[in-house]
Amino acid sequence: MKGFIDYLNEESELQGALHSKNPIKVKKAAGELRAEMRNKIPAGHAERLISKYSNHPKLATELRNAKEKYPEADVRPLLKTHIRQMGIKHMGV
Repeated sequence: MKGFIDYLNEESELQGALHSKNPIKVKKAAGELRAEMRNKIPAGHAERLISKYSNHPKLATELRNAKEKYPEADVRPLLKTHIRQMGIKHMGV
């Protein structure tokens, strides 16, 4: 069965360490992102922080909307939802 990430990579190449073909890079990036998610991530800084891990367009749009409405709000629940939807296994979410 084809995963969500495989489908997205065929349709539009996602960039960022979480979407790498190299499993070691993916595990390392997932560990770094997990460490970042231990603390509150304000919406005002989230887009810049997450951009090195993923350029998923839907996630970027939602982060921009959160930044405009609530710049100090914690976006970790939003990130967890997208991680589950993208099917990234090494996040433990």
